[in-house]
Amino acid sequence: MYRNSGAAEARIGALLADVQRQAGRGRGPEAVTIQREAAGEARKLAARFPDDLRLRQGLASVLYNLASMLVSAGDYAAALPELDDCLYLYESLTGAVADAGLLCADARARRGLAEAALGRAASAIVDADRAVLAYLEATEGDLDHPLLRDLARAVSVNAVVLARHGDPDLAVASADAALMYYGHASERSPGGRLPAEDGGYLRSAASVSAMFHLADGRLAEGFYPAVIIVSNLAPGEVTESLEYEMAQIERLLARSEEINRPIPVPVDFGRALAGALIPVLRDKGVLWLPGGEPGPGQSGGPGWPGWDMQPTLEEALGRHATGPRDAGLITDLTAGQPRELVWTPSMRWPGRWLACGCRLAELAIETVPRAYADGLRLALDAHALLAAGHRRHNETAATAPGEYIPAWRRLLTETAAACRAAEEDALADDLAGLEAAIE
Repeated sequence: MYRNSGAAEARIGALLADVQRQAGRGRGPEAVTIQREAAGEARKLAARFPDDLRLRQGLASVLYNLASMLVSAGDYAAALPELDDCLYLYESLTGAVADAGLLCADARARRGLAEAALGRAASAIVDADRAVLAYLEATEGDLDHPLLRDLARAVSVNAVVLARHGDPDLAVASADAALMYYGHASERSPGGRLPAEDGGYLRSAASVSAMFHLADGRLAEGFYPAVIIVSNLAPGEVTESLEYEMAQIERLLARSEEINRPIPVPVDFGRALAGALIPVLRDKGVLWLPGGEPGPGQSGGPGWPGWDMQPTLEEALGRHATGPRDAGLITDLTAGQPRELVWTPSMRWPGRWLACGCRLAELAIETVPRAYADGLRLALDAHALLAAGHRRHNETAATAPGEYIPAWRRLLTETAAACRAAEEDALADDLAGLEAAIE
């Protein structure tokens, strides 16, 4: 049946080999153009033989790589439809192809990056959440698991998505977890070094961890990822400013350890180090920097960008969850788990996504018209919880869709209106699209 596919597959193979040659010569735009051509040929071939799972998986792989190249080039809008098609293909292979669930997780993680960059925060947070949970389920967090680096990559991407639009507490916990996983992976790697393809994700996790900790005045916690960043720089890339700030904070931490108590220092000490780190992280494949990254071919200046962190869920609840029904939300925020082990919204209140999501939704609708930032934090976390519960309501059984879907729809509609009023049109469109898609 498939005897006529050989010539077409050979053409696709030749095109993909040319992509590698162009990329190796630093000709990124040419490589993207050829990858697009390969994707077009792979689409035609898969359409000719729709029952051939191997060709379907091959097309998904070509689309995934095309989207990855577009994301790296900063063309997120072009990457998104390719990732939508890629995910659709991988989902169609579930049950028929080994590790289809993890292939879906990879596509969701990459799609989350694109969505976050385009301001589609609600979709991005859910996609990144699902990618992390898929890898945690596959690996059980085992530090000796062969997929440890893949788990670290998913957790790093989640940290980047949350750094842009999510709860800072989850962003920094996720970044610290990714660094921990990469640290264990490097111990098992030849020469104690990670493969080159991990470098961007490692630096991205270190950037999120360093910037959030240092911006909040947590010098000891921020110094560790700063050391990771500096240790991965080439000779000559450490600026005098960075060397000075690192040495100053190292002396403070050494003195604190010597006297066995923390030394109070102004928050500007940490931010000075963060500001010195930012220029050396430019053009290093870092997926997030505070204050926004320059586009491809642009350069960013040194210094602290005056970046304002989003409110945490705990802060938003503390300000607005004042009724007796809300006491459990605040006291049981992480379901008794240590904060450092809660990396995504759905890792909160495990098994209670729908009940907690509905209450957060009510609170968000009350809050967002009068305190937009806090209301948006509540709304995005509520949406993530409801999305998790909706996926698993058949497993958890107790709640019928009719008991939570109306509240979910209202949450998305009301929050979209508030976003529109705040001129966050991309997020408003995202929320409206999600409301229309609920089944």
